[in-house]
Amino acid sequence: MLADFGGNFTGLEHWMPDVMRNRLTRRPRDRVNFSTPFGNAVGTSVTFSFAGRQITARNAISESVDQTLGQDRPEPVIEAQVTFAEQLPQPEYETIEQLSRPEEQVESDDSNEFYSATSDGSIFSLSFR
Repeated sequence: MLADFGGNFTGLEHWMPDVMRNRLTRRPRDRVNFSTPFGNAVGTSVTFSFAGRQITARNAISESVDQTLGQDRPEPVIEAQVTFAEQLPQPEYETIEQLSRPEEQVESDDSNEFYSATSDGSIFSLSFR
């Protein structure tokens, strides 16, 4: 669920189906705002050490999509998702292997940061230090 992915507890409580609500216990998590090649994002972040390096993984959603998840109607969410999707670069696929990749992956100017976004507004990032 998109709200859960981005750590939006208010949106999660609003849109979560009853069957999920009865099976899962969720607690609000600290959220972070950060810039991405796809625009501003908000979500959760975890940093850990591996092989002597600091790795930060962030699950987030577009700030504009996140802001709509607390509303009572789905139309604003869909409109924000469409707007976000229209702003994503359109890849050109040449092989079947390229079709199996996420919709868009971008390496930032800092070669230790990587981003991926999908048309629903989800943004995932990894950074290595």
